[in-house]
Amino acid sequence: QNFSSYGFRVADAAQVAGRFPGFDLNAFEAEFGMGDDLSPETKNAAFEAIAGEIPLLVVATVDVLSSQIDELSSGNYVVYASVKAWVYRYDGMFFESVAAVAPIQMRGDGPNETVAETDALVKAAAAASKEIVDQLSASGIQ
Repeated sequence: QNFSSYGFRVADAAQVAGRFPGFDLNAFEAEFGMGDDLSPETKNAAFEAIAGEIPLLVVATVDVLSSQIDELSSGNYVVYASVKAWVYRYDGMFFESVAAVAPIQMRGDGPNETVAETDALVKAAAAASKEIVDQLSASGIQ
């Protein structure tokens, strides 16, 4: 499941960056590569770039935590992935946080590390998407 399957219109970040100068994906990548959040300057530049055009902005991080072989059962690879996310809504003046997901960790299994990693990432992303949609629905945001 992803946001589209819950009825939200989703735009790829690269499309947004290409259409709205100031929405700097390189800054997102650099800052998330060094920490767990974006600087106020990067957030403000992104929000300013899309203000009045894109009502909700989802910012998420996805990390692969560990990989190992499950010796006790099948000998398959086991990988753990973590996702955390924030959703911001434009209120006419500011972007306010309307939903957030603390790190969700999921286990993936597979005959090789790539399959196990993909399994873990898909499960973590689906769980985070559902949690965000549940929070948005509880707040009456569609």
